[in-house]
Amino acid sequence: MNILARPTEQIRKIFFLLLFLFAALTFAQNFAQAQHLRLVRSSAQTGATAANTQIDIRIAYELGMSRPTTHLYEVTMTATNVRQPFIEVQFPTWVPGAYRTIDAARNVQEFRAGTTAGQTLPFTKTDTKTWRVETRGNSTLRVGYQVYADQLNVSGIHLDDTHAYFNGALLFPYIVGAKDRPVTLTINKPPRWATISTGLESAQGRASTFPAPDYDTFIDAPTEIGNQNVLRFNYQNIPYEIAIYGNHNYDLRKFQSDVESIVQSQVNMFGGAPYRRYVFIFHMTPSGGGGLEHLNSTSIGLRKYNGATEDGLDRFRGVTSHEFFHLWNVKRIRPDVLGPFNYAAQVPTRYLYISEGMTSYYGDLHILRSGVWTPEKYYKQQASQIQTLQRLPGRRILSVEESSINTWYTPDNSANNSFSYYTKGDILGMLLDLEIRQRTKNSRSLDDVFLLLYEKYALPKPGFPPGGFEAAVEEVAGSNFKEFFAKYVNGTEELPYERILAYAGLRLERKNDPTKPDLGITFPSEATANAIGINITGVSSESPAYNVLAPNDVILAVGGERTNATLFPLQVARFREGERVPMTIFRGDRLLEVSMTLVARPTVTYAISEDPSASAEQRALRAAWLIGKRT
Repeated sequence: MNILARPTEQIRKIFFLLLFLFAALTFAQNFAQAQHLRLVRSSAQTGATAANTQIDIRIAYELGMSRPTTHLYEVTMTATNVRQPFIEVQFPTWVPGAYRTIDAARNVQEFRAGTTAGQTLPFTKTDTKTWRVETRGNSTLRVGYQVYADQLNVSGIHLDDTHAYFNGALLFPYIVGAKDRPVTLTINKPPRWATISTGLESAQGRASTFPAPDYDTFIDAPTEIGNQNVLRFNYQNIPYEIAIYGNHNYDLRKFQSDVESIVQSQVNMFGGAPYRRYVFIFHMTPSGGGGLEHLNSTSIGLRKYNGATEDGLDRFRGVTSHEFFHLWNVKRIRPDVLGPFNYAAQVPTRYLYISEGMTSYYGDLHILRSGVWTPEKYYKQQASQIQTLQRLPGRRILSVEESSINTWYTPDNSANNSFSYYTKGDILGMLLDLEIRQRTKNSRSLDDVFLLLYEKYALPKPGFPPGGFEAAVEEVAGSNFKEFFAKYVNGTEELPYERILAYAGLRLERKNDPTKPDLGITFPSEATANAIGINITGVSSESPAYNVLAPNDVILAVGGERTNATLFPLQVARFREGERVPMTIFRGDRLLEVSMTLVARPTVTYAISEDPSASAEQRALRAAWLIGKRT
């Protein structure tokens, strides 16, 4: 038996050895597969795929506009040094700075793919924004398509017989996995258009060709092409260009002077400019349209005939100063998720109250510091911000961090459960600035916080991590701010306006205006003389109308008289407190008679003024704050 057992024992050992080797091989394969899946998932999150890693692709775009009246751009994208079996051509779903889904691919038409030799290559549209192109062994590919462009706004694209304008994210796709590769753009413009205004620098000797080190930089440069009016100035040996498209009634000498003053004030705060040139693009249109920040440029929409009113000029100054401050705050100092960008999905962050709200704070503050505004005008602006926030019930139930995250959608009940992180972030910037100055005996400020963030986190370094802003505040102030952030940033406690404004010898005054009853109803304010009815867009939960009226109701009459947006407040003012106000409304398809009891709810207005009894210490803090210095 022993003789017969030996072979059996050997077989058993060989069997277990093979079993061990098989298990080890299976484990290795599973581990490799898991690693591959991890890479694929990670790549999907960052806009790359495993198939496109470690590539040395070069990408060249060519932009044509041969038929501008059709609103159709003609685009070709040529990729060289391609070594993969396929490439994925993908359009962004959002534009950095405009935190909403835009689906750039929706206006793409007549997509095609091939080689430079004319060979057609197969392609498949794999989702709403992506085309997969098979290479068939070719190292050079060419993709072509047209894009319909009839949106003249700061995050849009436009082409007609007067000019061309584009935000690159809506016109140019990236190759998945190759956003870090160098890019060039060649623009073929009509000969009658003399000027290209863009933050990109042209290649030497080729005025219509623009290289960029990567896709992020490439699309971060809006471009205006045509015969726009161009103003120029220099500050600290850096050239600035102001490109203005459209007719308007602004005094260009004063217009340029205000821009120069704002630039000088902000550049002085940071001790210099982080670019070699800067371009302002202004579109003068009937409706205006806000602004959008970029790496060394900005695009701004203004109402074309607002240049003759002080309100119109303040609108121009405010948006210009806001967008210019963005070149530091958000383009270089930013939350770590905001660059390098994932264009394929929404990118929520709880810090937009810093990136946008505190940009609003510094935007207005620098209009003052530049000498364009008086202190009294600045106080009025900040009081208006406080009034706006205090009228919104959402401030009681939503933190400013939650408001930041929620920017990607608008709740249907936004009138009662939301507010703008721009507004509260602006106010928080002011309160935080004064709080730091008070705790440090006016030796440090919020300016120092942003200078520290710039030193530690500015592009090309990674952005500040969660908790990074709070840590910078505590480092600058040398004290604990956890309670401040817990109450007013993470939480929903009412902001301590009076206490903190008093540090600077300022008073916040609340006044009730009984001549302007606050009905808690929002509706479009403009109405023609013959318009019938008003469409309700919101009803405040703190108003007497909340249990009577609803959004989308149409008020046809008040007290038996036809109404419109102009007449409605005047008609309601005829009734006294405690009286019932009868109204005829449409709710959907139903005609209803309703009434609400008028209660004393006068409009509350706010004003900030200097306290004549302020101490020397309070006056010194206020003076240093307003001019941007420390004691």
